[in-house]
Amino acid sequence: MNSPLWAALSDWELNSDFDNEHTDTIQAAFHMLSFDGLIYKGGEARRLLYFVTRQASREPERLLNHVKRVYLAMACNERDRLVGALVDLCWVSQGKAEQLLRRLVGQAAPMLPPETVLRLTSVMNASDRRQLLELPLEHAVVVRSIVPYTSGKCDNQG
Repeated sequence: MNSPLWAALSDWELNSDFDNEHTDTIQAAFHMLSFDGLIYKGGEARRLLYFVTRQASREPERLLNHVKRVYLAMACNERDRLVGALVDLCWVSQGKAEQLLRRLVGQAAPMLPPETVLRLTSVMNASDRRQLLELPLEHAVVVRSIVPYTSGKCDNQG
């Protein structure tokens, strides 16, 4: 493997200890730290999606993290995580970045159920974030940290 991680570890006599299942997780973390683009073309997309989701949860105001989540969820064909990423992006954008949201929802539409696309479009048209609470929120890390949530439904619809 040619990577910064393996280059750093090449002088160690412990290389055999790093040739296990945890190596991919460490490698994905290094990729995440150096990943500046929106579209990732590599073998660690699922792990990167995990790390970007954590970043979005930690820094919810950074729209770039949410956009990366959307693209990674599409690349991984993760419909539920895609819905969560779009819900979080709509929530934190607070009516701003409407063109970006429309473009992302349009690109994601073939992967989403029609009622989800309609709900997201309705939220953008009405600028009413409360409608997002009617969508599946299992993977909406930002919304779930703000709105009380239990077993698939929000406890507070207002």
